[in-house]
Amino acid sequence: MLLGRLAPELFFDKVLTGREVVAQLMAPPLELSAAQAVQRLKGVLLSRDGLTSSVVVSVADPDHVNRHQAVAFVYECADRVAGLSADAVHVAGTTLDGVAIDEASQASLLPLTLGSFAACLALMVLVFRCLNTTAAILLVAVFNQQLTFAAVYCTGWHMDSVLLLAPSLIFVVTVSGGVHLTNYYRDAVREQGLEGAPLRGLRRGWVPCLLSATTTLLGVVSLLASHLVPIQKFGIYAAVMVLVGTGMLFLLVPGWWEQWPPRKWAARLAARQNESSAADRIWTLLSGGVMRARVPILVAAVAWTIAGCWGVTKTRCSARIHDMFDPQARIVRDYNWLEQNIGPLVPIEIVVKLPPPPAEAKSYETPMIDRLQLIRKIARAVRGVDGVDTVTSALTFAPNIPEGRISGTRAIQRARVLATDRRIAEQLPDLVALRYLSFADRDGAGARKDAVPDGEHWWRVSARVTASGGHDYQRVLRDVERETAATLQAASNPFPGSSAMFSGGIPLVEKAQEQMLQDLINSFSSAFLVIAAALVLLMLGWSIPDMLAAPSPAAALAVAGRSLAAGLTAMLPNVLPCVAVFGAMGLLGITVEVGTVMTATVAMGIAVDDTVHYITWFRRSHAQGLSQREAVQLAFRFCGTAMTQTSLIVGFGLLVYALSEFGPIQRFAWMMFTILVFALLTDLTVTPALLSSRLGRLFQPDSFCRRQAGTLPAIAPAREKDDSE
Repeated sequence: MLLGRLAPELFFDKVLTGREVVAQLMAPPLELSAAQAVQRLKGVLLSRDGLTSSVVVSVADPDHVNRHQAVAFVYECADRVAGLSADAVHVAGTTLDGVAIDEASQASLLPLTLGSFAACLALMVLVFRCLNTTAAILLVAVFNQQLTFAAVYCTGWHMDSVLLLAPSLIFVVTVSGGVHLTNYYRDAVREQGLEGAPLRGLRRGWVPCLLSATTTLLGVVSLLASHLVPIQKFGIYAAVMVLVGTGMLFLLVPGWWEQWPPRKWAARLAARQNESSAADRIWTLLSGGVMRARVPILVAAVAWTIAGCWGVTKTRCSARIHDMFDPQARIVRDYNWLEQNIGPLVPIEIVVKLPPPPAEAKSYETPMIDRLQLIRKIARAVRGVDGVDTVTSALTFAPNIPEGRISGTRAIQRARVLATDRRIAEQLPDLVALRYLSFADRDGAGARKDAVPDGEHWWRVSARVTASGGHDYQRVLRDVERETAATLQAASNPFPGSSAMFSGGIPLVEKAQEQMLQDLINSFSSAFLVIAAALVLLMLGWSIPDMLAAPSPAAALAVAGRSLAAGLTAMLPNVLPCVAVFGAMGLLGITVEVGTVMTATVAMGIAVDDTVHYITWFRRSHAQGLSQREAVQLAFRFCGTAMTQTSLIVGFGLLVYALSEFGPIQRFAWMMFTILVFALLTDLTVTPALLSSRLGRLFQPDSFCRRQAGTLPAIAPAREKDDSE
């Protein structure tokens, strides 16, 4: 038999088959008939027709037993049985859930990572047309990715399905920073040649690149507001490695250019130095159109943000195992088979706490039979809840008890009660062994299997719901809690102070779903506040010389107020993509799970990068004395290409992971790609519309940036009258 081959001493502390339990119910002291025993176990250990039996295996110590080895051993035992194979058995349960998640998240990790490398490599070669520069960025990005794996290993943590995304994120973030840095290097080469170009490019680009990395860091740091440990770990490692990776980028890439300068690429740039490229003409046309339509664009952006915020309130989260896998995955097929042929698998565990009888009470005044009758009432009430399929309790393994009070004369009644209680008492050790009953001492020292039965009783009632039935777990749990409370309230006279606790798969899933939604709100709010504060501080830092040179304290305060308003205003184009995408998901009824709950803050942190670069160029243009309109146009010409390159390279680099068979990784990739593309469109429309409007005056520098005029390339459009003036 399979049972005999499972060797419980290796991995398991208990192995039960339906047939074994039927035999136990038919043996003394219960001595149930075969029909009665089978009826009690239908939908639990036996199929509904009573002809198919299941095996229940309990892991000895879930915290220390290697669950992968335990599950593999079960399949190995199936292969040893003549006429049976591992493919013919159907296995489900929380231990298998963890194994399936680990295997699915890591199964195609290597090919997907190589695919991401290939996508980024191809796109960088396409946009730069320089293998030298592409190789420098790619090698540093791969180095930072592997450094992330090393950091996890050296700190003693292990990779989980969420943390696996951190190295890939660090890779694409490094590529993003490298693309921006390359554009600054290209400008330096185009202006003054290869000699000293790495240092000139680094001087010009390190501030906006570091600011961009900081906003990304702040976005992932906000994930620490989550109460889910995997998301917290992701936030910690991603934040640290964004900072370390940026340092590696500044250190290694310019060193590569200095050691192996791209001479052919530089020659091509020099040959086209005075030519107006097609991209410049496109950006000039686009900037003109955006500035002419700035008012409708800003009105639409505000309206869309408000609508998105309303849609976010409709967001629903999911932590179900079925939502993490493809419908054809083996774990899903096994769940479906077991639920169709045996019974539901997702539990709601109800622990009913009944107080000890008064010290002066006689045994026949508070008989054990009364407790079992109360447990039966609770089980029946719970079984009536829509969605609950089967319910097991101590009654499943206890002697038959009467429905109501035992009748007869006082002496006969007392004798019958005592006799029934004696039969029940004989079963108490079995109920404790089956974990349907536990005792606590009279002093409330907590539940103990070996405590005396005259203390507090903890009775377990297990309700089961199908995982594939599409039930609203929140509604099912709420109804179960209501029915249990009502039954205990009705029994408050014989059992004053009774109460119930709820645990199991459904309460855990429900709590995880509530926590994910709360984490989404908390992390996004934290990211908004932290990034907004960083932008305000950035604006204040840029305005310090103006405040010091202000003729009066009131003027200095006005400059500070303008910086505060500028930082908050700059958040509009960065909040819009996340709010719009998540709002649309809420309105369309698309659920959010652990793979997508992180994308809002991470994507917002990355999206702010382009805004920082755009504002930097806008201010530098003003430093040369250009008008507001001209500054917007020049910033478009110098940032448009880099913003498009980074968004598409990062987006497609992550989109490769949408081919994963594991749902959270797949949805993380799709969500990041969608938000980043949306953020690119926003930065190419809303940001220039904002800067070209009257609000753009908030970002205009005064004396400080004029002293920095020499940092701007002498490629300025013809002076035009500023429409906003």
